[in-house]
Amino acid sequence: MRPFSSSLVGFSLTSSSDWNQLDTGIECPIRFSAEELAAHSEESGAWNETAEFWSSLDGFVSRDGWTSLGNYEKAKAFFEELREEGLKPLSGQELAEFEASSRWVLGKDRV
Repeated sequence: MRPFSSSLVGFSLTSSSDWNQLDTGIECPIRFSAEELAAHSEESGAWNETAEFWSSLDGFVSRDGWTSLGNYEKAKAFFEELREEGLKPLSGQELAEFEASSRWVLGKDRV
């Protein structure tokens, strides 16, 4: 789903009942199929999980990856372990893509 469409779905979900309260006699002009609503729900759930993950690291590692020198070794170990756990259930192309995209955790000397 394209970002603009995704925004409209969210708007539609929260505002369609508000539209009816306007009592214009005109049906809400924004409508989405059941498939589009399901896709939006799935995508927003994944986004919320990601946001919660980074919020849980607040004060330890920032969303841009910054951590204090005092936390560096613990943060590095945390992401190495997270990478290893993430690799376990994967196979084929998905494994290759995740392995390549998370290799930064290992540092230059272990690539």
